[in-house]
Amino acid sequence: DPNDRPALPNSEVRRLKKLISSNEKKIATLEGKIADAEALLASADPTDFERLMEIQAEIAPYKERRDALENEWFDAAEALGE
Repeated sequence: DPNDRPALPNSEVRRLKKLISSNEKKIATLEGKIADAEALLASADPTDFERLMEIQAEIAPYKERRDALENEWFDAAEALGE
């Protein structure tokens, strides 16, 4: 039960809310970059394996960073009891 948790200091609540807001913006930016790269992937010549691999190599770090930010977001939301 979230009500059983000790109350967080106001400074920690502010820090966590700021982290959540910041991560939401960063995740949205990364989602846009992923979508753009996936559109390139879809329009690339399917026989140009080198280009396909280059585009996939661009996408991977965006997805990794997005996943890390989402994990931070979830941890912060859980700490706030949301």
